[in-house]
Amino acid sequence: MRKNASAPPLAIFRTQFLRVLEGYYRADPLIGRILKDNVLQQHCAALLWFTVNDARERLTRESTRRRDFLVSALDDAIRGAKALEFVYAKLDPKPHLAEYLSTLHSDLLVKRQAVDTAFVNFKAYGRDRDWSAVRYAKDELERRLQISVPNATLADLLNAADKVAGRKLAGTKTELHEADVEIGLRRLAQRTFELILPFYKQILAEHYAIASDLSAA
Repeated sequence: MRKNASAPPLAIFRTQFLRVLEGYYRADPLIGRILKDNVLQQHCAALLWFTVNDARERLTRESTRRRDFLVSALDDAIRGAKALEFVYAKLDPKPHLAEYLSTLHSDLLVKRQAVDTAFVNFKAYGRDRDWSAVRYAKDELERRLQISVPNATLADLLNAADKVAGRKLAGTKTELHEADVEIGLRRLAQRTFELILPFYKQILAEHYAIASDLSAA
C-alpha cells in the first residue's frame, strides 16, 4: 500500500465514503442497510476513517505508555513480594505467609513475562494496514447492527475507504477480497495480545475515539 496516502478530514471523508458506497457497493445487503440508516451511515464512516488515518501512531504511543507503566508497577510489586517473603521466612518466621508470598511472587513473574510477550512490535498489526483498527471497526459495527459482519462486506468497506484516501494496494492487486480480510484478522489474533491481557479492547476503545462522538465533526 502506498505510504504517502493520507485520509482527508473526517467530514470530507464521510461524504465521499458514503458516495463511494452508494455508487459501487450498495448491492451488498448489509451495506444497503447501512446506507438506509443515517445514524449507521455516520457511525460506519467514522469507523472506517480510523482504518486510513493516523490511528496506528496514536495506538502505538498509548501502548508504549501502557507497557512502561505495567513494567514499572510489576517490577515494584515483584521486589516488594520478594522482600516480604524474606521477612516472613527469615526475620519473623510465619510459614503460611512466606508460602503465600512465594506463590504471589511466582504469579507476578508470570505476569511480568506476559507483558513482554504482549506488547509486540507494531508491525505485527500489519505492515500495510493497521488490522487492529479494522478489528475495532468490525466489532463496533457488529455491536450496532446486532449481527455478524461478513469478511466480504468488510472488504467492500475497506476498499471504499481506500478509494477515498487514495490508497493503492501493493503489487498488481487492485482491491481487497474476503480472503484478504480473513487472513489479516487471523494474523492479528495470532500476533497480538488480546488473548493474553484483557485490556486490549479497552485500549482500542479509549484511543479510537467513539465514532458517534465524531458525527458532528
